Amino acid sequence: MTFIIPTFSENRLNIFRAMCHGASSISIIARSTGLSEITVQRAVHQMHDLDLVLTHRERPIRIEPATSGQAVALRQFIMAEKSSLEVIIGAKLLVLLSLLSAPKDLERISMETRLKRETVRVLTWKLRTLGALSTDGDSVFISPGYQALSKFLTGFSAGVNDRAMKGLVKDGVMLWTGGLEFIFASKTDPVPASVRLTGPSAMTSHGVELISSQRYYHCSYWDEEPGVEDIAIHNILIDPHSARGIGHSILLLKKAGYDRGQLLKTSAYAGIQDTVSAAIDRMEGRPSNHPFLPNEAELKELFRQYGVL
Repeated sequence: MTFIIPTFSENRLNIFRAMCHGASSISIIARSTGLSEITVQRAVHQMHDLDLVLTHRERPIRIEPATSGQAVALRQFIMAEKSSLEVIIGAKLLVLLSLLSAPKDLERISMETRLKRETVRVLTWKLRTLGALSTDGDSVFISPGYQALSKFLTGFSAGVNDRAMKGLVKDGVMLWTGGLEFIFASKTDPVPASVRLTGPSAMTSHGVELISSQRYYHCSYWDEEPGVEDIAIHNILIDPHSARGIGHSILLLKKAGYDRGQLLKTSAYAGIQDTVSAAIDRMEGRPSNHPFLPNEAELKELFRQYGVL
């Protein structure tokens, strides 16, 4: 496992809520929540290890919410949600984070969260009853009207993923983050083998040599080796407004071959289906007026350089 997504029990959330409202010691939090001091102390220690809580060595020890991205997002959500926080308790948070970038079906959510499909079905049903999710056919998505939840998930995901990247490399630069996955660049190699080369750095093994002073990596909660379609999509996500970058993705797909259905489905999960659909049109000889695609002359020259007919 490369990085940890914090999940919350009702006790943890009540403890964090008490801190948000000014409770600053184990004993005060215990009285405020009705929990034992041992339970509070254990939860505070766990949240401290996840950069959610700061402790100050005073007498008594002073405790407060941390300033990390995930802690700030959680604090803002708690202050906005005056009632139950049931929507983010347990594995429901994993399901919501999976849906942050785009609508998905149960199979995809199950794969990304590493939960059984039946578990995902039950969790999505519960989240629908709580007003957090909506459906359209087989697709599940975060309810558009629940803006406080969307804001929380965006900030929480960014904070957790940034923490994970900094735990992997000291010089990492975050390029894209989407719920339970992220893409970053670094001049040093991460230690865990589960961090996969992607984008320009992964194209070399498919015959597309690109010169770069840094290497590009993809890290995901589900830890899966990226295929050609994934590498091309990751390359676009690195800079979706770069005609050169999109051109290199088209070159890779043309040279290595690709599964059209898989490419479209994966691009939809990443929220860039329009760009990828336009790229497919261009590859298959159909006109496209997408503003960031390379023109036909540029693509022909790129194909010529790499011996692609």
